Amino acid sequence: MKTLTKKIMIGAIAFPLMLGSTAALAFGGGNGGGHHGGGMKGGKCEMMSGKRALKQVDLTDAQQTEFKTLMETHRSAMKERQPNSELQQLKQQMNTLLLAADFNEVEVRDLATQMSSLQVDRKVEMAQKRHQMLNILTEEQKVQYQEAQQQMMDKCQAKK
Repeated sequence: MKTLTKKIMIGAIAFPLMLGSTAALAFGGGNGGGHHGGGMKGGKCEMMSGKRALKQVDLTDAQQTEFKTLMETHRSAMKERQPNSELQQLKQQMNTLLLAADFNEVEVRDLATQMSSLQVDRKVEMAQKRHQMLNILTEEQKVQYQEAQQQMMDKCQAKK
């Protein structure tokens, strides 16, 4: 009896992780794919190179102020909403379905779709914020940013 309970608990933990992994692969993760949409470039490398590349761009005082204001706005907006509460509720619902006597594929698919939709919404929101930040730059600064980012990516990829 204990063995069956252990198997059910392992399944209850592993299934949502598997769904998350599947969603991550669908959105460019795995095989060097990035959390921030890097395709085959590498997620961690791309995320870090973007932040560091921005530091190499010569910003005016007005641009620095605009960046700080934008970042404060984004931080306060994130603090106001509880980003994981809805996803946590869906995970709890999934665990409940996994522990049920009978497997309900329709409900599991519905929950998986809702979870994926939340992830897509968050990726779009993050891209929108990045877009706002990068549009503070002039065309010359954007070229400077892209060159610095590519150098950082090359350097990071060489370490792997």
